[in-house]
Amino acid sequence: WRALQGWPSWSRDGKWIYFGSSLESRGIPQIWKAPEAGPTDRAVQITRDGGAEALESPDGKTLYFTRSEKGDGLWRMPATAADDRRAELAIRDTVTTGWWWVTSRGVYYMDVRERENGPAASNAPKPVFLFDPATGKTRRVAELEGHVIPWQADFFVTEDGRRAIYSAMSGENIDLMVARGLH
Repeated sequence: WRALQGWPSWSRDGKWIYFGSSLESRGIPQIWKAPEAGPTDRAVQITRDGGAEALESPDGKTLYFTRSEKGDGLWRMPATAADDRRAELAIRDTVTTGWWWVTSRGVYYMDVRERENGPAASNAPKPVFLFDPATGKTRRVAELEGHVIPWQADFFVTEDGRRAIYSAMSGENIDLMVARGLH
């Protein structure tokens, strides 16, 4: 393909659609936002130094995003910023594209990276963490079961942070798993 466009998400006010696109950037995805009611030719490029998926904080003030071409990690910047010059690395290394979600409690993420003692796609429980943007601290909140496939990135957490949905192998299928009791 010539270009990739994907990872769509809504702004919290519903007026913008964030998405990743490599159309204008020689194959390196960048984050763009386009008005929901307008033509996509009015899209605004947000990142210049790479970016894939983006999610706004519940108050709409912070934009979180991944930069997979720079390795795993989660970046943040003011949602009102015109470009990514004010972006900072919020979580180093353990956040992988597709395996994180923003709620009013913070950013939840599942660590699906490969381990020295075997691949992440094993049946070993996967740790889930909660990053608190106010304190900058991260804590483990759960371990989820299942044969998680890192490239099958589906991880969503309810706004109250008590339940998550994710994809995992079940026999010969990739199924949706529901986890309860996250804190």
